[in-house]
Amino acid sequence: MSFISPMPVASGKPYPVVDVDDRAPASLDDFVGDRAFNITTDAATSRVHGVGRICGDAVRFVEKDAGASKDVRVWLVRWSRTDGFTAEESAAF
Repeated sequence: MSFISPMPVASGKPYPVVDVDDRAPASLDDFVGDRAFNITTDAATSRVHGVGRICGDAVRFVEKDAGASKDVRVWLVRWSRTDGFTAEESAAF
C-alpha cells in the first residue's frame, strides 16, 4: 500500500484554524478526541484528521493518514487573543 504525503508545512509556524468539524471552534475542548480541522496555509486550505488531547495550555493533536490510520505528524493547537486558534506542526512525537 502506498502512502500519500500530507501537504507540506513549516515546522514551528502557526497556521490559522478555519474550523473544526465544519464549525467555528469555541474552545480548545473542540479539538479533543477524534476530530478534523482546516488550516489556512500559504497555498490553500488544508484538512487535518486525527486525535487530540489537552496538554497544558494547548491541544496535542496527532494527525493520522486517512487510509491506514498511521500517525503522520503532531500539531499543537493553541488559542490567543491576538491570533485566535492556530495549529503549529511540532517536530516531536
